[in-house]
Amino acid sequence: PIDSEHSAIFQILNEQNQPIVFLLWGNHAKSFLPILNNPNHLILQSAHPSPFSAHSGFFGCKHFSKCNEFLSNHNLQPIDWKI
Repeated sequence: PIDSEHSAIFQILNEQNQPIVFLLWGNHAKSFLPILNNPNHLILQSAHPSPFSAHSGFFGCKHFSKCNEFLSNHNLQPIDWKI
């Protein structure tokens, strides 16, 4: 179930016109998907990267490179994931 505190945060972010990348990792994070309907944003979903479920879809999903590609395509600074 979606909790109202986080739901309100996601709704505010969804209303922003500036492109945002949402990394929804795990079932709890994916539960916010219905709130995120702004076509300006990129929504990437996968299994949670924990040792228990990372092999169920996180490994190989290329979310870090997809995120940076989206940011670059929208003239935004890519993220240095090595920090």
